[in-house]
Amino acid sequence: MSAAYAENAASLGITQLLGGLIQLDAAMFDRILPPDQWKRLRQRFAKAKPLAEIVGTPHAELQLSEEVAELFTAAKNQAAVFGEPVAGTRHVVLSMALNTEGPASEIFKQCGVDLSAMADKIQASELAPEVVRTRAALLKAMKKFESTVTVLSETPLTRDQDSYFTPFVSVLGGRRPPEAKLWASWPYLCIEVLTPEEKMSALQARVRFYSNSRTRYVWVLNSSMKTAYTAEAETGLCEVKGSAFRAENPTLELPLVEIFE
Repeated sequence: MSAAYAENAASLGITQLLGGLIQLDAAMFDRILPPDQWKRLRQRFAKAKPLAEIVGTPHAELQLSEEVAELFTAAKNQAAVFGEPVAGTRHVVLSMALNTEGPASEIFKQCGVDLSAMADKIQASELAPEVVRTRAALLKAMKKFESTVTVLSETPLTRDQDSYFTPFVSVLGGRRPPEAKLWASWPYLCIEVLTPEEKMSALQARVRFYSNSRTRYVWVLNSSMKTAYTAEAETGLCEVKGSAFRAENPTLELPLVEIFE
């Protein structure tokens, strides 16, 4: 979830935000929480309203509670600390965990979540230096394609009525005006950056979803090993043996040296 996406929210409180984030980026919570804590949190927010439904259109009036406004400011500051251009789900949740007296932390505690352990896991995995560098290099490298395609960072893709997958980067063929609804068109390319704590089963589930949902190309970057993969639903991950990622219609060629420099 980018900060820009969050700031379009029509009406948003801490409980709504947390419930929406859990549905929006379940893969991240699955990586950072022990199974028992994650199960209790999922059960608590099983009927939470999806963020897309709360946010509405990009033209919605912004009405945030004081706590959410302060949280978004803290998340932007966290993103800046780690050198990331936008605040994502991980920065928001880290800010929740660090504010041990805040309303979000109380909800986590009620679900048995260890705030200190969760914060450590986010910083060691989602915000590991090599992961942050890879993400920053990827976004920088993708800028050269912005005259022909639309590059979106951390934009949710609807999985079913109540859940989403959020690739780190999704690419739409052709240019789209910024006021267009981001979820109106399906990307022809999704790019994931693996974290040290990534579970292969979770990655494979996302790959199958992308590949079975009209996404022609799925690229995966392993920041720790400095390796790159293409992915398909039938064959799984296949390491890129050449020097670049390639896609057609529209044509993209992304040299790996620009990412793993």
